[in-house]
Amino acid sequence: MRELHLHESSLTITEFCVLEGISRTTYNELKKLKLGPREHEHPGSGGPKISPTARHDWHKERENPPPELKEVLEKAAEKRRAKSRKAAQASINSPNHISNPNSPARLQRKRQRQGGVISCGTKTNAAPVAGARR
Repeated sequence: MRELHLHESSLTITEFCVLEGISRTTYNELKKLKLGPREHEHPGSGGPKISPTARHDWHKERENPPPELKEVLEKAAEKRRAKSRKAAQASINSPNHISNPNSPARLQRKRQRQGGVISCGTKTNAAPVAGARR
């Protein structure tokens, strides 16, 4: 990536995302909601760019959003939270989740703590063979 002189040159979308700490997906979602920074494109410039002025204006808009924009942002945030809660619940309900007493990960941890070898579901007193795979 080229060296950035924030007060001198326009940024590519990728550079903007890196500087703002957002993913390209988040950038595209903001753009779809008409909440992204202004872009400009010149023929032969290699794609859309974001000027330092547009970035500055974008920051100012985020600091003091109008009421209708605030409402859109709050709805988007609630949608993300609901999606996260749904994914978390699906994970917890999975038979492979660590909280399930019979999950593969939990059984493996149990075997490691006990130091024994599990064979056909029963514990044996045999010591693990050096170099053998579990």
